Amino acid sequence: MMAALAFAVLTVRRIDGRTHRIDLRVKRVENDLARTATAFQRIETRIDRLTESVTASTGGRADDLAAILASLGEDRVNAMARAREVEELGAEIRALRRREAEETV
Repeated sequence: MMAALAFAVLTVRRIDGRTHRIDLRVKRVENDLARTATAFQRIETRIDRLTESVTASTGGRADDLAAILASLGEDRVNAMARAREVEELGAEIRALRRREAEETV
């Protein structure tokens, strides 16, 4: 009877030891998972911030490009008007030269 009781106690202790080691492993894994979840939340927050920055930057670029294109359009219109003025002045100068040439002949 004592032998059976001793065997039962040893078996229970052995099972208890295994259970304890399994419990410790589960707690370690749970802690690792909690750390991983926290790290993912930090990464997600950073990604959200980066996304906001990229979106804001893209909007600013679109406004900048629109302003540049508008400025280029104005410059082109102004350049065309100046080119016409230069052509008109050139025509007037040629006409004046012809008159001078006719008067001197």
